[in-house]
Amino acid sequence: MNSLTPRSVFKTGKYCPPYSKADQLFKVEFNDMGEPKYLMEKYIYIYKLCESDRFLFFEIYYQKNQYWGYYNKISKKTEILKGPITEILFNNIILPFKFQNANIYDNELVVYIEPYEFLEW
Repeated sequence: MNSLTPRSVFKTGKYCPPYSKADQLFKVEFNDMGEPKYLMEKYIYIYKLCESDRFLFFEIYYQKNQYWGYYNKISKKTEILKGPITEILFNNIILPFKFQNANIYDNELVVYIEPYEFLEW
């Protein structure tokens, strides 16, 4: 029998979207004022994962807010930062940071910056 085994499991409790509504999570409904409302706003949406031997880095969205966090596999602790990280300090230079541009290479978190973004910064 074929089966899938999850590599990582996020225990989000009541913030986990119900499987039965998976096809509706990005459906847009409008209130009386014409403002959009997404079913997903009630739940945590895991957007991006990057894994190294020691860490699992992730980006999540909850109620229209973006959060960045990591799980330390050795200490078994999770840290979630309030709000997105928009810049990092590298060799005493502050650089723009986008987690969407991050990946793991040779067990290190690597972030690429588009040349135009660097020049605009």
